This record gives sequence, C-alpha cells and structure tokens, in this order.
Amino acid sequence: PVALGTEAKRLCMRTPGGNRLVYPLGGGMESDNLDFIARLLGYHTAQNRGSRLFRPKVAVAVSPDITDADEELFTEAVLAAGAAEAVLIEAPLAAAAGAGRDVYSIKPTVVVDAGASKTAAAIIADGKVKHYAVTMTGGNTIDEVIADYMQSKYRLILSHEAAEELKTMYLSLDPKRSDKVAEVTGVGAVSRLPQTVTVRAAELAAVALVPAMGISDLVCQVLDKLTAEYGDQHAAGATVIVG
Repeated sequence: PVALGTEAKRLCMRTPGGNRLVYPLGGGMESDNLDFIARLLGYHTAQNRGSRLFRPKVAVAVSPDITDADEELFTEAVLAAGAAEAVLIEAPLAAAAGAGRDVYSIKPTVVVDAGASKTAAAIIADGKVKHYAVTMTGGNTIDEVIADYMQSKYRLILSHEAAEELKTMYLSLDPKRSDKVAEVTGVGAVSRLPQTVTVRAAELAAVALVPAMGISDLVCQVLDKLTAEYGDQHAAGATVIVG
C-alpha cells in the first residue's frame, strides 16, 4: 500500500482518481486479514516511535476469542517494529478501564463496542470477560444500506464518505428530528453527472432500522445473560459504549 490509515484518506482526497481507497479490515479479524492487521500494527508502532532511541511499550486491544497463534503473530509484528514490549489486552477490559471502571470489581459491567464492521457486547467482572457476543453488523452496514437506498430510489450514487455523513448528521431515533431534510449531492446513476436530491430524515431512519435492530438484539441478548447470571439487569452500572 502507498499509505495506511488517516494518511491514506488524506492522500486520496488530494489526488482523486490517482489512488484507490480500500477497507481491508471491513470483515473484521477474519483469517485472510490477520497478516494485514499485523502489518498495520507494525506500521503504527513504527510511526509512533519518533526516534530509533525511543522504544515504546505498546498495548493492543484484541478480541477475547483470539487464538494463541494470532497472539504470537500480533506480538511479533509490534516488537519487530521497534516496541520494547507488547501487551495484548482483551478489548472489553480495555474499554471498561478506559472509561474509568474498576475491571477487577465483582460488580459486573456491560461493554458495547460499536465498530465499523461489527458490534460486540460483553459482560466483565473480577478482571475477566464473563460473556462475549458479536454480530457482523456495524456502522459500515448502515452506510451501505443508505447508499443502496439512495441509488435504488433516487438513482444517485454516493461515496462511502457521503453515506457516512448522512448517517452521522441526520440519522436519529428522536421523533423530533424525523421532519428534517437533507440536500444530498452525488453522481447520477444514469447521467453520470453531479446531481442533488432532497431526502427526509425519516426515510433514512426507516432504511437503517433493520441493521439497527440487529445491533439492538445483540445488546438485549447480553442483558438477558446478565439477568440470568446475576438475577437482575440492574446488577451492573451504566453500560460502557465505545466505538
């Protein structure tokens, strides 16, 4: 690759058409992506070294169901890039600690990680992940259904970035915002020329309902597990949401 991460996005914005932006981790930590994830970890470690004399200690948040082989792959990639030490931390524990929760408390904490390619939810207590569940529905899923809807109904082709902006600016479950309208600019599917259409926020909410319900079902499943294990859904404090 010519560039990775934020720098890759900036490069494509400076030279549209000259480079192609791809999302190789869009499918999550599938086996085909593990080597690239390791390279990405090594790249960011090297970028943050600053100098050859500085060797940082690097903590990497990983899925609780990671295999020993994958742990070794990620650790080697970070150390090879110049880190003095590589520590792998289960992502739900890292999220809760970052939110200021005592992860070693016997009182459970529910953590929801709303990512781009997937959403994960977990129950943690006593320094351990007690329950972990994942759905391959995330922010990108909502972007995709919005883009598909715009092309199907309005014959308007949107970029990934344009669909994401619609989601963040206009998508809401608040009924007071359902009457908002957006002026959306894209490329006409027939004319292949720039085109602008008007879309109601209520339309976007309806389109996003199916993937949103998939995420909601996952969270409800974990809360049901919490009730079964601890006898009360309110046994945990406020849910930690990261993404």
